[in-house]
Amino acid sequence: MLSTIFNSEDLTKAALAILLCPLAGFVIQVFFGKRLPRQGDWLPTGCMLIALCIASWMMIVLLGGEHGLAKPHSWSPEITQGWLSSGGGKGLSINFGILVDNLTIVMLFVVTLVSFLVHLYS
Repeated sequence: MLSTIFNSEDLTKAALAILLCPLAGFVIQVFFGKRLPRQGDWLPTGCMLIALCIASWMMIVLLGGEHGLAKPHSWSPEITQGWLSSGGGKGLSINFGILVDNLTIVMLFVVTLVSFLVHLYS
């Protein structure tokens, strides 16, 4: 199966790439859009296409079972980073993070597909 070929670190990097690719396209478009060929109209659409391809790959790897059957889910990468803490060791600590599970993969694919189609047809 595909999920045994790829380790969780690769899939974690892919989840971050889906988040950062459209953001990078936005930043490049804002600051360098006028200097790009055709004023960079292709850049946001291309970044969304890359994000859609990564989301499709993750969906196939994580949800694809053999013979069309869903496989049991055993991988849930979680990336957490401390965001806000107060009161020392026992005080309030707020983290933000990325958790990828079956529902997240399906929603990630749907949202990136719709976003790509909006970019393509607008």
